[in-house]
Amino acid sequence: MSGIDASRLAEELNALLEHGRIVTWLDRNGEYAEDLDAVRELLDGATLITINANLFETKLRIFAEDTKSRYVLYCGGELPPLEEDLLADVRCGYPTFKADASTLLVRELGVDPGLAAVIDEYAPFFNSTARVADLKKHLGAISDADKRSDRRTFLAAMSAVLLKTQQRSFSVLFAKLASMTQDNPLDALKWGLDAYFWEGAHAIWGYDGEHSFDALMTWLFVMNANGWDHRHNSAQRDFSMWTRDVATRDDARRWARRVDEATGASAALRDAATDALLIDTTTPGVDRELISRLVRGIIDGSVGVAQVEEQRGRRREGLWFDDTEALWDAARAGARLLTHLRALPGIAFSDAAEGFARYTNPDSGLWAIDQEYRHYVRASRAVHVDDVLTDLDRHVENAYCDDYLRPLSRTWDDALRGMRTWDIAVPSSSGRIDSFHRLLVAGSHRRTVVIISDALRYEAGVELADHLRSLGRGAIALNPWYTMLPSITALGMAALLPHRELTLNVRGKDQVVVEADGRPTSGIDARRTILEGADGRAFTYQELASDSVKSMRSKFKGASAVYIYHDVIDAIGDHAASESDTPDAVNRAIAELSGLVGKLISADITRILVTADHGFLFQDSEPANDDTAKQDGVPRGRSVSVKKRRYVLGKDLGSTDDFVAFDATSVGLTDGPSIALPYGTRRIRTQGRGNRFVHGGASLQEITTPVIEVSVGSRGAEDVRDVGIALHYDDMSLKVNRFSPRVIQREPISPTRRPLTVTIGLESMLGEQLSSTRVLTLDAAERSEVSLKQSSELILFDGVLQRHSGEAVRIVAYKTVHGQVVGEAVATHELTLNDNGFGGFGGFGGFDL
Repeated sequence: MSGIDASRLAEELNALLEHGRIVTWLDRNGEYAEDLDAVRELLDGATLITINANLFETKLRIFAEDTKSRYVLYCGGELPPLEEDLLADVRCGYPTFKADASTLLVRELGVDPGLAAVIDEYAPFFNSTARVADLKKHLGAISDADKRSDRRTFLAAMSAVLLKTQQRSFSVLFAKLASMTQDNPLDALKWGLDAYFWEGAHAIWGYDGEHSFDALMTWLFVMNANGWDHRHNSAQRDFSMWTRDVATRDDARRWARRVDEATGASAALRDAATDALLIDTTTPGVDRELISRLVRGIIDGSVGVAQVEEQRGRRREGLWFDDTEALWDAARAGARLLTHLRALPGIAFSDAAEGFARYTNPDSGLWAIDQEYRHYVRASRAVHVDDVLTDLDRHVENAYCDDYLRPLSRTWDDALRGMRTWDIAVPSSSGRIDSFHRLLVAGSHRRTVVIISDALRYEAGVELADHLRSLGRGAIALNPWYTMLPSITALGMAALLPHRELTLNVRGKDQVVVEADGRPTSGIDARRTILEGADGRAFTYQELASDSVKSMRSKFKGASAVYIYHDVIDAIGDHAASESDTPDAVNRAIAELSGLVGKLISADITRILVTADHGFLFQDSEPANDDTAKQDGVPRGRSVSVKKRRYVLGKDLGSTDDFVAFDATSVGLTDGPSIALPYGTRRIRTQGRGNRFVHGGASLQEITTPVIEVSVGSRGAEDVRDVGIALHYDDMSLKVNRFSPRVIQREPISPTRRPLTVTIGLESMLGEQLSSTRVLTLDAAERSEVSLKQSSELILFDGVLQRHSGEAVRIVAYKTVHGQVVGEAVATHELTLNDNGFGGFGGFGGFDL
């Protein structure tokens, strides 16, 4: 054992030479024999002599021949008997340097001499100067000399050196061992230091099992699955923080799988009680089993949104939540849709105006069902394994069609039968899209940018408006408008241009051509020509997507109106090969449009209108090939020129039991063919695939479009902030080591109330952390007690209750972003610690590292 380098030895010897010209260096174990040459070079004007059989010769030299020079007399091995030792008197009159490593290391490390026995016990550890240097750093960080010389602290620091960690707490040493992938991580604690680890496992965690890391891990995971008892507070606290820490989460997942393979716990989940599953945060498969049970309740109506939200919130900190988040989202979306449908009163209205108002009502409009259905389909499709959702998929699809689309279609069809012209009485803030240009005139005092997103139907527009409100960069107004008929791109895009009259013609086999004031409207070049005549310009989204703000300003300079054409939803949905991706396309469209609006605001555009040319019908399943979903034939009339899935064009077409028909002038065209549309959501049988995404008809989903007006500067921006939070505990004093404060979300999330992630813990009034922490996300969208209140169990650090008894402390919540606490506390709740003698029962405060 050495651990002391030549320079340190020379430093000790030079210091002793200041007190006498001769120093005897006793190295009984011969530990430094190989270092003599290096030490000799570092001595300050002294000569090093190795003593062996030359005792008389040496004594003669230093006392007779050279009485002034300085000497170091190195004696390796045992000293000769006193009667034979000619240099015994030298040791009595001059300093002696004992070179045993334990003595030197005690001085080197600045610890109590009593630890020399520990140094001897773990001698191989100290053979490395690098390990000794690291140990010195660890100990040097401890300001309390008594703590620094405590045996447990010393062994903990040695363990930290071997494991290459900066901290020496037992929980950190455990986490480091758990991160190792070898069969027995404890092999890293060499020379018997693993015994110290087991000493800590017993004293701190109360572990009395087999001394193998696998056995310890099995004990921890089984205890966590079965529910911890109060005798193992420290183990629960450390294990929970290890599984929840982003830095160690992957290690915890790896061990969870390993333990599950050994115990077979996941195979028994089906027989476990739900309450037991909810507390098991680590066994693989728990979330899927919980969701399976919820799905059954969602289908039979016994489970609503609040219960799904509550369980989802409790599972967030589980090891496998990330893997099942899409399943949880699907279950929540399914519960929201089916709960809405079950609470839906009969769908009935007297005319088209009432039906349009009922569909577009901002608070209770039927549009929300279409949005919830789209959300469910998207969430369900994001799940790569679908066995859990198979029954729910089928039930949602049937309920959406049978309990919503069909009854809505029937009463809307009755309203259509009573219409002679395609005019719906709507508020002045709304209108048919061929009068859209009046909005431009209304904003003529400032440049207006119009974004037209192909097939952005009304419910998607509501979601976009909500997202824009959440940005807080302008005032957002949303109004429902309706399309011309048929609800197709060619007519919708033309109607949104400045014009006095529109005509529709059919060229070739079935090409629909729409002209505005006699000018073509198809394609970006034709629309540019029309807009340039009205002091406007036109661009595609792709032409601007990569532009800088400066470049965008330059392109818009001098124009009073700018049209931007965006095509994601229709481009994906209107093709048989990709129509199933419609829900994802809507999400992408909302994201792109939101980003574009933000960029326009940065380019100093203060008025932005976002709208669409038409909406769409979408079903996740292929419509049945029967008369309820599809129909043959064409309406009465002289001839048919175009036959598509949702509309027919021809001469003198008339209404029948299957079709509602209008002539060109009654839908707002100056000239054109008659238009016939199938009632309800039925598709006309035509060649080719593609029946799930359709438009062209007169259903509310197809004809209702959003007009979102973003105003910057003229009115105040939306008040956007995080949801409010409060903390509560039922007692004014805290008498126990584990406790569960309530975390209260003051309001549901909304477009202007963002979800909030917080870290909850207990701390002293000076900011010292006194307990474990929990990370909670407040994102309940339902205004119910279950949704807005969460309990968060915290466990005090060992000895806190005793050391801080009588002191004021506070439960505190900090905003947390990407796992990092940011800013000041967002909520606090003060109380007093009160050690009544029982709160620490079963704790292990005596083993404090």
